[in-house]
Amino acid sequence: MNNTKEFVEGQIFEDIYPPEAAGWCNSNQKFFIKEIDSIKKKVDEEFSEYDENGTEIKKTRKVMKNLRRFQIVAIPEPTVEELQSRKRAERDNILKTVTDPVMMNSVRWEELSDEEQKTWKAYRRYLLDFPSQDNWWTLPILSFDDWKDVQ
Repeated sequence: MNNTKEFVEGQIFEDIYPPEAAGWCNSNQKFFIKEIDSIKKKVDEEFSEYDENGTEIKKTRKVMKNLRRFQIVAIPEPTVEELQSRKRAERDNILKTVTDPVMMNSVRWEELSDEEQKTWKAYRRYLLDFPSQDNWWTLPILSFDDWKDVQ
């Protein structure tokens, strides 16, 4: 017997959402739970009254309550601007962690042959010019070794 609850895109929960719904969203990584407009709704509310002997009598009554609502929605695809920003950050990180430690360290730089220095300069130029390509945000940025292999 399968006790796994099934959830679907667009499903709405009132007041609270079950933790299993959040787990489902997290496990498939395509959805998240978003709070949407609340609604006013008549709900049963429990209350207690006491008789003349002090005995508790549980009762319910209908009351209007403002209910929070939550909906399972798809994670939106990133915009072109977001993809460009991510790709620039990736490129900037390579400049900072790969090329700059070699090129900005004068001792290390001087130990390289003229040919090696040319190669590092050309790779740095490749990184700086990367955003000038068509649809550059969709392309992989080559590592130094991969870039050298295709030169």
